[in-house]
Amino acid sequence: MNLDIENAAGEKVPMLKEREKVVFKADTSKLAQGLNQEKISLWQVVKTGNTVTLEYVPSRFVNGEVIAKVYEGGQYILALNDKKFETPAAGNGYARVSVEILGSKCIVKGRPDGNYDYAADITRAEYMTLLVRLLELKSSGTKNLSFSDISTKAWYTQDLLAAVEHGLITGYHDGTAKPNQKITRKEMAIISARALKLAGLAGEADVDVILSAFTDADKIDIWARGDIALATNNGLIQGYPDGTFRPEEKANRAQAAVIMKRFFDLFIK
Repeated sequence: MNLDIENAAGEKVPMLKEREKVVFKADTSKLAQGLNQEKISLWQVVKTGNTVTLEYVPSRFVNGEVIAKVYEGGQYILALNDKKFETPAAGNGYARVSVEILGSKCIVKGRPDGNYDYAADITRAEYMTLLVRLLELKSSGTKNLSFSDISTKAWYTQDLLAAVEHGLITGYHDGTAKPNQKITRKEMAIISARALKLAGLAGEADVDVILSAFTDADKIDIWARGDIALATNNGLIQGYPDGTFRPEEKANRAQAAVIMKRFFDLFIK
């Protein structure tokens, strides 16, 4: 399909400054029964010389309706990417649906062996990369990384550039970013809250009231309280059944995927 973007005067424009929501109907008569429609997405057809590639567009397909966020006109296709990973071990099965839906949209990716590795701790670089992919953030190429512990050849460098430029991460006082450090629930909430603000989804949060629900609220650093309350209030991160939040506990890849799916549901609706 070809998509044209027009301004208020009805004139075609090549590109918008930021993504805008579009909604349109699609024919569902040929879809197989039992198909998980959440794995259907809008993809932009990109031609570079003789090479044609498909780039994921933040989108979802619900009851014959496509909801997407685009910033330029061009050729697009609606396609199913039925991504599957290994069966998670007991304790992480709750994340399987989220992982496979996000995998179908290339937001989460597996290990080189094709497995997702649900139970493994997730690093700061890995978590930051998930948000960059979900929001489709790009670096302008005008800034350089000033962190002392970042290699320009690292797999996450371009995503880190985008994250820094858009304010998702700021690094530590010693000039490091600690990309390979296991991320804590506190750090995960802070980065997620910044992403909510960037996407215009933050809203208001009564910090004291929200955090009073956690029996270990006194263990949350003062400087982190606002962002943790924001992430909690928007349903991204929840406490444990025993009433604790456990801000310094390490998060695993299963937990991160569930949070990303919740964020996706807020972002595309």
